[in-house]
Amino acid sequence: MTSLLPVRARRFDGSWGAVDTTLQRAGDALVPTAIAAGVRFSLGGDGPFATIVHDGGTFSLSWPGSLPAPTVAGDSATYHDVVPGADLMVRATATGFSHYLVVRTRAAAADPLVRQSQYRVGGDAPLKATAEGGFVAGTAGKVVATADAALMWDTLTHLSAREVAMSGAERLPVQKRRVSAEVGAGLLTLRPDLSMLDDPAARFPIVIDPTWNGGQNRWAYATNNNQNGPTTDSNVAGGDPSPAAAQLRVGNDPDSARTYRSFMRFPLTTVTGKNVLGGKLAGRADHTWKCTENRSNYFYRSGAIATTPRQAWPGPGMSVYFGANAVHANEASCNEPNDPFEVSSTKPGAVIRVGEVGSPRASRGSYLQVDQTCRREGQVPGSASSMMLPRLSVMNAMR
Repeated sequence: MTSLLPVRARRFDGSWGAVDTTLQRAGDALVPTAIAAGVRFSLGGDGPFATIVHDGGTFSLSWPGSLPAPTVAGDSATYHDVVPGADLMVRATATGFSHYLVVRTRAAAADPLVRQSQYRVGGDAPLKATAEGGFVAGTAGKVVATADAALMWDTLTHLSAREVAMSGAERLPVQKRRVSAEVGAGLLTLRPDLSMLDDPAARFPIVIDPTWNGGQNRWAYATNNNQNGPTTDSNVAGGDPSPAAAQLRVGNDPDSARTYRSFMRFPLTTVTGKNVLGGKLAGRADHTWKCTENRSNYFYRSGAIATTPRQAWPGPGMSVYFGANAVHANEASCNEPNDPFEVSSTKPGAVIRVGEVGSPRASRGSYLQVDQTCRREGQVPGSASSMMLPRLSVMNAMR
């Protein structure tokens, strides 16, 4: 079985085990127990607050000032009041780390360090901005870390159904805005949307990210208007991972009037030298716009992913048809929980191009695309759906 996210990782003591993002102290740093990148967080003071080591390269970020000792809880460390009324928070993920500036008060929102945050960039992997608004730290042939475009959002609406009922609060949609970013002179400069910070109705705390991954993501998306979109669950409900998990989106997005396609790359190093007889894709649908059965999602073997997280539309071309599913999951409006699905294929070339197993090209993995356009039926995209990142099981035989 191969996954878009790591399932097992090397622990900081050198042993192997299940991915575990819980922070532990190791010498003069905090480190995750077992993730797919070498991440360490500061215990306070000067120097980088976060460092990631991947593929022989190093990338780090520092706050423009001395940090207090952090408060540690599970996978997160919080440096309180780096600006009066605002905290710097770091969180370990399965593939890297996130850093957040958590703006708790209106006074903090007016502070120059919040309105233009400048992080010192370190390590031996130069940082560059991408055309899609994200970031890549790396050298020729090596990608040490990547990040999606930075976002900001409010958090007051993250209430359970019981909390809403007990408080009489109105469940309002989460407000999200794009954060302007600039890389240069050894600095990463983030400029949040001032209209959101200064809004008299602003709901604090307001959080400003981004999230960094070791190496390059194994999934991507494309939108027909070539605009960025969210890559994580925007509505964490019962049964969903918390914090919000990565998601693949497909179909027409009712909130933005754009159409999504998603792409995946599954490593296939375990089947080198074997004949691939077929594969099974298994995952969970998180949300569909309509109640009852949704329009089918179609899976194809596709061309290679060129950039992450967003490809230019239409993205890699579709090749061999893999299969389809028809799912429905809508906790908020239809009381429908996440819906497991499986899609299988034994068609030659559906998992990997015929003749590639055992060749250098096979090491690139299996590329699959999910779309709501079926070439055979001439069907056009329908209402949106989103799914948790699936896993691929490969059926193979020895040569």
